[in-house]
Amino acid sequence: MSRRIRLPLLEQKPKSNLGLVVCQTIDIELKALRKSSRQASQTFTPLANELQLLERIYYKCKNAQRPTLAWRKVVELRRVGDRAKEANLPADINCLRMSFYDATVIPPPGSKPFKNAWSHAPSVKYLVAVIRRIFLVEQLFTKFLEVCHVTYSALAMYTSNHGFLSLTVPLMAAAARLRYLANEFIYSCTATSSSVLRILEILELGASEKYHLVERPSVPTHQLEATIGVQATLANEGLDLGTKVARTETTTILPPRTPCIESARPVVLEDDAEEERPGLTVQNTPARGVATRRPLVLSIEDSSSLSAISVLSKETLPVKTAKKLKPKKSKRNEIDDIFGF
Repeated sequence: MSRRIRLPLLEQKPKSNLGLVVCQTIDIELKALRKSSRQASQTFTPLANELQLLERIYYKCKNAQRPTLAWRKVVELRRVGDRAKEANLPADINCLRMSFYDATVIPPPGSKPFKNAWSHAPSVKYLVAVIRRIFLVEQLFTKFLEVCHVTYSALAMYTSNHGFLSLTVPLMAAAARLRYLANEFIYSCTATSSSVLRILEILELGASEKYHLVERPSVPTHQLEATIGVQATLANEGLDLGTKVARTETTTILPPRTPCIESARPVVLEDDAEEERPGLTVQNTPARGVATRRPLVLSIEDSSSLSAISVLSKETLPVKTAKKLKPKKSKRNEIDDIFGF
């Protein structure tokens, strides 16, 4: 976008020459333009402050960090941010609103310029030039939004170098805030262009098609435009986007939780204690390759009488018997071998 876009000479029509429907539509759209102007003015001051902070960091660290890739993204962010500041969207919206007042009357100093009611309507040629400039400003802020995102991602990868955290963290914060402000400016551009298009259509029927003006979507973010483009491509190729498949909600049934049973002290029974007892069932589970008896596991039938009993027998655990030590024999010498002792 060129830095200077000259608007054509302002030509106005008095309000008395317009119809009642045209005047009512312009009243509604001027209220919407006032809201857009306030939003853009409130966003422009934080944008200037963030760019001033970015400028100070740039001049302080440009010599030391110049070779790094993340710093190149910061330089690009600074360049596009300056262009966005030079666009001065609030001034353009206020200039558009002033075109609905008599240009020959100069308001006294200190008075509010939009205090009185509007009295004139600008020409269609002037409105077409204004809306084309608004479209260019919107494209500029969309690019600014993408540059903020790329810069933030590059700085996030650069944080692995812990020696420069005092530099990368403020830059990441500035990129995040600038991205938010860029979104706000895009919304202001969208609202302004929509209002001007409605005024054009009421002044001259079919003006948008005649001058090749396209209205922007309600949410003009680059993610939304990319998503719409991908969906349109897939739909043209005849691919299913997931709407033709009937999906039913599935609920996962979890198994019932077993109650937590308090553990009891083990009870040791003798070998002759294998007689039947009410509520208990004896189960022997021999082990593989072990000759000794395994523990007796008793499954409790009546849980109200007993909480939990693990029954062990004395013969369950293998008993280690001490090995008999053979007496050490003294070494025989040659004399013992001769005399046979």
